[in-house]
Amino acid sequence: ADRVKGYIGLSGILRRKIEVERIVVIGPALWSNRAQLDAIIDNYKKYSGKKKKGFISVDVKAIIIEGGEISFFDEKANAVTTAEGLDVELLLREEPELGFSVGGLAVSVRDWPVMKGRLRGSAVIKENAVVIKRLTVNSDGSGLAGSGSYSKGKGNFNLDMDLLVETLKNLFGLKKPGMGAIRASGTVIVPENIKDAS
Repeated sequence: ADRVKGYIGLSGILRRKIEVERIVVIGPALWSNRAQLDAIIDNYKKYSGKKKKGFISVDVKAIIIEGGEISFFDEKANAVTTAEGLDVELLLREEPELGFSVGGLAVSVRDWPVMKGRLRGSAVIKENAVVIKRLTVNSDGSGLAGSGSYSKGKGNFNLDMDLLVETLKNLFGLKKPGMGAIRASGTVIVPENIKDAS
């Protein structure tokens, strides 16, 4: 990261508690995969549920990322996702709230063309579910907006899509002339027993 700044409150010192109002990370570059992400989530759950006697506790209220770059490899889907111009605000409450935007998103899945676009959204992380309050994706004039939830391997999402023929032509490298648009709304359900990509 180019810079890391922390803003610490002093009101909790007498209670053996350090209150960090927010941590701001500017220009981080990260690489991760599914295994590392699962380990981070597991460790966070273990740590957040423990209170050690005799130690000074640290309470971080918000984490902010500005201008970040991330690469993520999903072994199961055989997909690589990269994000540039990443801005994130994570509010660490009882139910953490997440807001994010990505200026340059690229998703590469085996046997598919690379998909590029911009992403913006917000979500709430509950005990057993991630609730997506708002999600918008824009690429070459086409757009997708939606909301929904994902829990224990199952998902339910409400989506509105405006897809330009020009976007498909650019995605698949098609040269034939053609204009038009596809507009659709509906619900996408991710079943619990969906098979992993092989």
